[in-house]
Amino acid sequence: MGWQDILKSYDLEEFIVKSKGSKKKKGEKDIKVDIPGGTLTVTQTAMITKLQNDMKRWYETCSSLKMEDIGIVGEKGNTSLLDFIMDHVDQRVQRPKQETKVGAMDTIKDIMEIVREDDIYTKEDLKTVQQFIETLEEIEKDSRSNPKNIIFTEQHSRTKTVTVRGHYRTPWFERKTGKKAVPEGWYDLNAGPGKTNDKSQAKPPMWQALFNGRTLQKSTVPGLERGLLTLLIDFEEEMKNQKISDIPIVGKQGRERVIQIQGVVKGLSNILANQGSYHSTNEPFKRLWLNVENVRKQLNAFDFEIATNDKKGVEAIRSLVPALEDSISENLGAFRIIKITPGLLRSVVRRMGINLDTFAHGGYRGIFLHRPWTTKSIEGRKKLWETEYKKAKKDGNLPRWAERDDEGGEGGGGVKKSWEDILKLMPQRIEPMKNPAAGLHMPSVYNKARQAEISRDKGETCDFCEKDVVLDCRDCNQKLCYDHLNKPCVTRKSFAKAERKEKQPVRMAGGEISISDLRRLFQEIDDDFDEEDEDIEKELVLVVIPTMWEDGSKELQFGVFTYNFAKQHFGDSQLKRLIENATGIAGARLVTREDMHEISFGRKLKVNAPMQSINIE
Repeated sequence: MGWQDILKSYDLEEFIVKSKGSKKKKGEKDIKVDIPGGTLTVTQTAMITKLQNDMKRWYETCSSLKMEDIGIVGEKGNTSLLDFIMDHVDQRVQRPKQETKVGAMDTIKDIMEIVREDDIYTKEDLKTVQQFIETLEEIEKDSRSNPKNIIFTEQHSRTKTVTVRGHYRTPWFERKTGKKAVPEGWYDLNAGPGKTNDKSQAKPPMWQALFNGRTLQKSTVPGLERGLLTLLIDFEEEMKNQKISDIPIVGKQGRERVIQIQGVVKGLSNILANQGSYHSTNEPFKRLWLNVENVRKQLNAFDFEIATNDKKGVEAIRSLVPALEDSISENLGAFRIIKITPGLLRSVVRRMGINLDTFAHGGYRGIFLHRPWTTKSIEGRKKLWETEYKKAKKDGNLPRWAERDDEGGEGGGGVKKSWEDILKLMPQRIEPMKNPAAGLHMPSVYNKARQAEISRDKGETCDFCEKDVVLDCRDCNQKLCYDHLNKPCVTRKSFAKAERKEKQPVRMAGGEISISDLRRLFQEIDDDFDEEDEDIEKELVLVVIPTMWEDGSKELQFGVFTYNFAKQHFGDSQLKRLIENATGIAGARLVTREDMHEISFGRKLKVNAPMQSINIE
């Protein structure tokens, strides 16, 4: 075991580190690669960067060396050493009656595309490089295709011939033709004849371009110190060391399965153990209420490391991120859990294997995944509720909304008192949206701000005072301000005297919605809306309006709307008040479409449809 492995075995925090930007080694280069769902970081090692530069230089050198520079004339269609290499042993330039030789070089173009591209090296890239290495090695081993063994014959006399290998422009050739001889090392006069003779020591430019660097001999051509085969062998080895990090885990399936990877449970546990991940440091109930939005932000600030020996983890990441399925990298550094919806995050926390009733954080125990005041209705969370209730009551800081009906003084307290407060807060301040049977008014213009503007232009005021008109009833023609919206429509019977028919639970596709169902629906909503969210207009609004009638009966009206529709219908200021004053299940809350799709009843609520009503028992 190496020192690196020994040290790693003692690193207790090897699975999770807070992302602070990795310190780059000299020569390393980070590349951002766009993939579905986000971007990942590809770090080119110093060696890869050097090899890329060396291969680019090799290519440029071969392209710039013209035929005269390498002592060759008469090659049909070739203008440079690169052309000469690419046409080497290609049938179209081979001499008649010669057998086909190894060494087709067209793949060079593909190789250079791989080299130049700043991207993830794939299995296909590796295959291309490996096949080309095999081709070059075959050319090197084959005495008939190796450039050092290319045979030329000098006819010194009628009876004397000399075999030249590597290059033909020898001193004898210069004396005979007047054309300058090439450097001495480019040809070999001593190897002797024979098609399979491999004794040549010649180093012509094409040989240097392909095979130089395999021995200690120096290049005689600047820029060709390392041949292509040498470069590719090193490149192949280094391709697997390409570090890939900041891998985004997107998609519901990916975020659900990632919990099985080593270190994720530990990392999330560290986040959950931080009291800053909750809505309060000391306020009863809220100190146990998980701030989902805060946790989501912390997740984006953490890189979960994949242990080098975690083969299952590596394979899991590859399967979860399609862009990595074909990657050859053996150095997957870190991944991030991003774009996780509140509902899915809660699901992941539930599946982590921790006990939500006893999990320790900031000196407290237990976690509420939803609003505490709605959580107590869930059978499985009553134990934690009771524990926190007793502790807060003993400490004398029990919130009023947590008081039971027999607590809190006159009129009772707790949920009942809170419910009455919300009923008093908003009695009849919202039109019943195309519900004439409710016995209230049918607005001529649903937008109250627009109605006020129209009435001011006409010089109209409320029929009962001098305030601005926010409702002009199309049935009774009464003009009412905010303070007098509870005035009955004079063309209808008063519900104080009318006989009310008992309403049944609202029938919907797949079943019925009752008040308990509605409570459960709210428990699945995003409790942690980020007020700084710039995409608020893309959100949906779930609105629940309590109504108390003159005969003492109570009713809930509810509906789901796009934000812009709700703003137009209820009025901008009224909608904001509904959001700000949301208490229990009453008021308005911002939800995402993803949240609604994960809610069993939510997917059956039609967006921007008229408000539906349900009796309160």
